[in-house]
Amino acid sequence: MTVTDILRLEPQSIHIIKKYNLDVCDAETFLFEDVCRTHAVDARCVKDELIELRISLKQANESFAQLLDGILRQHEVIKNTLSNIKHALHLAIQQQTDFQEKLLTVKNKFDVLSETLDIHLYKEEMILFPEFVKLWNNQKNQGERLPLFRMMYPIEGLEDEHQLARTILIDMRSIIRYGKIPKGVGVYYEYVCQELESFEKQMINLMDQENQLLFPKALELEQTLTHN
Repeated sequence: MTVTDILRLEPQSIHIIKKYNLDVCDAETFLFEDVCRTHAVDARCVKDELIELRISLKQANESFAQLLDGILRQHEVIKNTLSNIKHALHLAIQQQTDFQEKLLTVKNKFDVLSETLDIHLYKEEMILFPEFVKLWNNQKNQGERLPLFRMMYPIEGLEDEHQLARTILIDMRSIIRYGKIPKGVGVYYEYVCQELESFEKQMINLMDQENQLLFPKALELEQTLTHN
């Protein structure tokens, strides 16, 4: 079996193949083991990762439509949380004097994150996700037209935005350490810390679901329909 055969059988293995630099010009002609040997890669390690991937994909047994619906519900939670934190930050800054500089720095970063997410969620909900639905309906032979564009580039852009969001979340955590709230800071400061910590978990969970489940599934559907 060649590397190309592996990708044809399991398109989501592309991340593992790229990790070991096996997506090369000879991937289509030479056997997988020979390509590994040429690039000084342990074929058994790669096979183990491919097997783990296959098992994890089988365990993710909820349908694409259910997955997308769950992610859209999480979007609404994220939007509500953004609004709550924005209001809480405003009150905490008014209340605090000793920690006002830290709170202002966090607010500036949060405002950037909030504006970025507003655009990001709009692109997903109004542009990309409707195209995902077209893919899903086509797979079920419901006769919808294929999406207007290929999915890889917009998905890569969204993944880059996810990485930016992670960076900002880490920066905010480093400024006001949620687990080490100083005594006597006031209820609004404590509330901001609690909400930001909860928001960070919500965002990481959402981004992981999109990066690891939704986007690969959409690309897989697209590839299947394109080949067909």
